Amino acid sequence: MSASSDASAMFSFKREILELISGSPGQEGIALDISFCSISSSIAPNEPIPHVLKSAHGLPPSQRGRNPDGSGFDSRLTNLTCHIYLPYIIYPFDLGMAIGKGSDPVTIRGTFAALVLLASAFGGLSTACAQDALAQARKAGKVTVGIFNQSPWGFIDAKGEVKGQAVDVLKAAFAPLGITKIDAVVTEFGALIPGLQARRFDVVAAGLYIRPERCKLVAFGNPDIKMGDAFLVPKGNAKSLHSYADVAKSDAVLGVGKGSVEVQYALDAGIPKNRLLQFPDTESGLSALLAGRVDAIAATTATVAAGAATSDRLERVLPFTQPVGADGKVIYGYPALAFRQADSDFRDAYNVELNKLRDSGKLLKILQTYGFTESELPPADVTAADLCK
Repeated sequence: MSASSDASAMFSFKREILELISGSPGQEGIALDISFCSISSSIAPNEPIPHVLKSAHGLPPSQRGRNPDGSGFDSRLTNLTCHIYLPYIIYPFDLGMAIGKGSDPVTIRGTFAALVLLASAFGGLSTACAQDALAQARKAGKVTVGIFNQSPWGFIDAKGEVKGQAVDVLKAAFAPLGITKIDAVVTEFGALIPGLQARRFDVVAAGLYIRPERCKLVAFGNPDIKMGDAFLVPKGNAKSLHSYADVAKSDAVLGVGKGSVEVQYALDAGIPKNRLLQFPDTESGLSALLAGRVDAIAATTATVAAGAATSDRLERVLPFTQPVGADGKVIYGYPALAFRQADSDFRDAYNVELNKLRDSGKLLKILQTYGFTESELPPADVTAADLCK
């Protein structure tokens, strides 16, 4: 089985589980997002895994969760656990055990529905407390920041210092507020928003693009940089890939970051899901590219430039055609810090300081530290409120 087929099989398996939980296709939410489920540790992508869900749907309770030949309980289900992110807690729901014990889909969905209500209750209770986040940070003089350890956005260097374009902007904006210490929590890109909502950290500084669908989940600060896309390919660009459209009309497999905007750009360009591999971090994507599992990596120009510098076997694609929106205009990404929606006062205080950084020229100096130029400064009149529409 090819790498793309492996990924497609695992994606289909996750989708089947999500449909089992939610009761209908595609109803993803904070509590029901299957990407939060650690299911790949015990089931290899190239195994005939769909029988697990078929057993849950189509067999009597006494036989659910058994091996395909009916010989015994499928032990691979023991690691099939969903971690449901709620404010203040992370609730592990053992989906494998629920199936193995014979729980039918209705029971499983009912359990998750109850947890969704619990999440809502916690959310309501936390709103009043959340407005204290800014006051608490100012009193302690420190804030906990979520990063996914990728240059140039937010990373921990060899000396253990937290650095990066987004992190440095945060430091410069928070310092006048009396917040001078940064505690970093490293997580996967796809876990940044869930981790923020679960209060693992108070702000995300990871080059997170402002997108309308994300605006429903977090409160974005105003953008601190303007960013285009790029492709990273093996040197020589044998398949002559210069745009998402080129990938769509070829047999190439494209690698993207899990949960990144590049996923949607690729789908909008007509690239089928079975030729789209999503990676949790930059390192795994680069490894796949060097191993020939993907033909190109799509990411921000900053990420691609940094990736090209890691190996003389890789190069940035030039020229590259930026994706275009339905209005015919070139699509640029606008990264920003992300706060919890209940922490609007924190976000507002940050925006005031961000404007001062821009007016003083300090914002441009931070960008230049990481190889950016004045052309990457976002227009002064572009706000998060505009981009969230």
